[in-house]
Amino acid sequence: MIITENLSHPPSLGKYLEKSVEFAFTKMNLKVPFGNKREIHTSNCSIFWIIALGNPETIVKRKVIASLTKSLTNPNISRKICISIDFKEFENELKAIFGASIVIILLPVIGDPKFQKYPMTPGLYDGKPLSTNEKNPYIPQPQTTPLNSESIVGFYMAKILSRMLQGEKILSISIGLPQKAMIEISRSCNLQCFLCPVGNSQAKQMPFMSATMFENIIDLIAPTIWKAKLYNYGEPLLHPQLPDFIKLTKRKGIEKVEISTNGVLLDRSLSVSLIDSKLDFIRISIDGIDQNIYEKYRRGGNVNIVWHNIREFRKLRNAMGKSLPIIEVQCLATCHTEYSLNELEQKALDNGADRFRVKTFNVFMSGERFANLGKHYLPLNHKLSRYLDHSELGYKDRYSLSKCNWPLQRLVILADGTIVPCCYDYNADFVLGSFKNSREHWWWTSKRKDFINRLNRSLNSIRICSHCPVGVPDLTAKRNV
Repeated sequence: MIITENLSHPPSLGKYLEKSVEFAFTKMNLKVPFGNKREIHTSNCSIFWIIALGNPETIVKRKVIASLTKSLTNPNISRKICISIDFKEFENELKAIFGASIVIILLPVIGDPKFQKYPMTPGLYDGKPLSTNEKNPYIPQPQTTPLNSESIVGFYMAKILSRMLQGEKILSISIGLPQKAMIEISRSCNLQCFLCPVGNSQAKQMPFMSATMFENIIDLIAPTIWKAKLYNYGEPLLHPQLPDFIKLTKRKGIEKVEISTNGVLLDRSLSVSLIDSKLDFIRISIDGIDQNIYEKYRRGGNVNIVWHNIREFRKLRNAMGKSLPIIEVQCLATCHTEYSLNELEQKALDNGADRFRVKTFNVFMSGERFANLGKHYLPLNHKLSRYLDHSELGYKDRYSLSKCNWPLQRLVILADGTIVPCCYDYNADFVLGSFKNSREHWWWTSKRKDFINRLNRSLNSIRICSHCPVGVPDLTAKRNV
């Protein structure tokens, strides 16, 4: 349990952070009970979390110091006390008084203009002005909605609290480190999908990621990463150590692990291993309700095998008494699938999927020169497309964000250990770092700084960015719009 005491000025600021952390825990698939200060005498707590954000007036400082002094002698507090503040000077004062008895997390105030001093962490509202109270600009108003939940500083705080709950010793943590990682463990695939750069041989060939490299990566990123996707291009089920990789990732403290697969290789033995590994989420792509439609895009696959594998996977999950991994069936919205989406959704649910998703089709998946081929797959129903116009291929507003946060928040690693800006850079045209030979300088490198500066100056001057919807929008087809 986490017991909280909000000593922020104004109080709404600390409450807002607390709610952001609770939201983050739900996204991380963690059920963490919260309590307030008055419960500290009636129930044992693992963490006592003091939130002291905003203006650190003398009276607020006195309250924080008094609360810490009293709490350090409380037998109900079984682990270190965590305090969140946003002033370096106050951090130094607390360290001088309490030393290593507390964990101090220096956080930028949500909604505070000085949050812009943290260039590696985009603000809660992605640079757009907050709607504020005229009397106190620190108070976020209820009608203000976060544009990108993944930017919330609460995710960093939730990650820290999660590590403390697991018994890890927390000394310090950088708010500037990434929150999510995409690790391409396999660059090989058993299918030859038309627009996939692996399927059409546009992507450079690479061997499977080695176990040594994978473990080195996880050791370095686990302190701040809360979600790891063990895929990019290629089929992750081909990697012989996939279940072991998932177990290692979870054991090192990364809360959520996902894979995306075509599902053809999901036999009984592998299914048992994946369920047992504590995998959180598996996405299975089926682009067609029957073989005739399916093979229009998924060359080399058998849709009947995939349907069988989904049914068996769900039966095994039930038999093992598990609720995870969540099973999602995904279909690309194309001119071949658009007329059977409702039927496909029902079939997916009937065969054991927990949910069904329709994703808009990306004609630029293999670069600009394949776009004309991609156009032939676009749905006739424009509601199912991410593009405003199928001749010019400009993006609809709802599929774009105001800026790109991938190089700021997400770590993308190719199978050979090369670090790139995002999943569009499948041939490492922009190398931001590497795990091949060194464990140092893997994140905030000079190359990453240069790429971000160039991105901010002129996004369209970067080839991989010129045909991107920008940022991390939800590319699910809006079927009811």
